[in-house]
Amino acid sequence: MVEIKGKFTDGEGKPAAGACFRLTLGHDDPDAEFKVFEDGEEVDYSGDIFVLGSGGELPSGACVWGTDEIHPAGSHYSIEVGKIVGMHSRHYYSSKGRVEITGTGPVDLTPLPEPEPEAVVLKPPRQMPSPRKLGTNYRGFYAGVIHCPPTIGTCTSPGEGKLSAFTFTLPFRAAVSCVSIIMVVPREGRHVVVALYDTNGKRACAASIAAEKAGVCTGLLEPALTLNPGEYTLVWAMDNIEVQGLGNDYREQLQLMNGGEGGVVAGVVAGSRGCDIGTLPEQLGKIIPSTSCLPILAYFKF
Repeated sequence: MVEIKGKFTDGEGKPAAGACFRLTLGHDDPDAEFKVFEDGEEVDYSGDIFVLGSGGELPSGACVWGTDEIHPAGSHYSIEVGKIVGMHSRHYYSSKGRVEITGTGPVDLTPLPEPEPEAVVLKPPRQMPSPRKLGTNYRGFYAGVIHCPPTIGTCTSPGEGKLSAFTFTLPFRAAVSCVSIIMVVPREGRHVVVALYDTNGKRACAASIAAEKAGVCTGLLEPALTLNPGEYTLVWAMDNIEVQGLGNDYREQLQLMNGGEGGVVAGVVAGSRGCDIGTLPEQLGKIIPSTSCLPILAYFKF
């Protein structure tokens, strides 16, 4: 057998005096029957119970069977500490993971202190430039349509390894530092990536927007910059997420934009797996005509 020791506290950090310390056996096989050899005979064994002292400590000389002495091999303990107060049960401590007790002891089972939480550093909000430059838009625009669209619909993903693209002309200088979208069907732990590419297909800026809640969601653009008037391509990617897009009325307009022998305005671009800024290409590839996905409703502003 192995000698054990340890001290335990209640939920307020005070000694868990008089609390029940319970060791329970477990195994990967839920039907395992635990046995130990005592005085040359095989006997059943399921664990031990001790009452903690006035300082929350295990009784002096407390011993239990070592996990390497218990059949079947691979047996382990779990620890529960609690107390019955009146008609209520108070729980103080549960071990995390498997508890192995081996050797001659004493084995100290005192819980390790919880690590201090990492400090969260909040970035200060970006301030509007002062003084502002004459002739530069700071209040924002809807990418692709510039002004508020008359109708909206639902925008979905173009599929794994693809990026959606929509080319438009920006008629004025615009200072931008963030982009907002409207999440319809969010997915915890996932993101929507939105980017702008310039007329030469070079990435100008991008933002990763957490898809953890429905409604308006905003991401900071990296970098914040001033866009000159000219042609830009709005690019977005998402994984099984639905966001607000331009209305269904735009499907025929997109066909019109892509028609004839001129350039492609709306479509998809080959991309990498995953939805984060790191998977976006620095140089935009060829846009393949497609109107299956409505353009995302994205508002850029400083």
